[in-house]
Amino acid sequence: MQAEHRPPSLFLRQKGPIGLSGRGLGQIAVSVLEKGVPFRLLARGISMYPFILDGDVITVHPLQGETLAVGQVVAFIEPESEKLVVHRVIGRREGRYLLKGDNVPHPDGYFSAAVIVGIVKKVERRGVSVSFGDRKGYCLPALFLLRIESFLLKCKCLVLRSTGQVTSRG
Repeated sequence: MQAEHRPPSLFLRQKGPIGLSGRGLGQIAVSVLEKGVPFRLLARGISMYPFILDGDVITVHPLQGETLAVGQVVAFIEPESEKLVVHRVIGRREGRYLLKGDNVPHPDGYFSAAVIVGIVKKVERRGVSVSFGDRKGYCLPALFLLRIESFLLKCKCLVLRSTGQVTSRG
């Protein structure tokens, strides 16, 4: 008797993780998080280096009414590409959140809470949990660096204004 050959499933595997990226990963993450269930994924890229490394496993928890604070790492759907992105909240204004990767020179911009799908609550590197610095999901060294970066940016703006290179606030 010959064994029945079944085509591989798009979403199920016997062993190992499912290889998704881009829009597909974002759609599945949103579907899982909307059900109130945490979502684990393999981090790709270096935008959150050194806190999150390429290959780390991150666990995103649904917002469930939580108010976001500066310093928290969140997952959001980037409106133009519709891709899932994990970056840090570095500011808040008029109900919108300024998001930026720790290893990226410029912020992504201000986003409404509607595109933020969850909060990163756990990072695992080679099977070991990486410490966030405290229990609320903030990374204390990153908060310190954000304050220094903000201070240096203000100094740069003051110098540019005093030399006449910048005439208005943008």
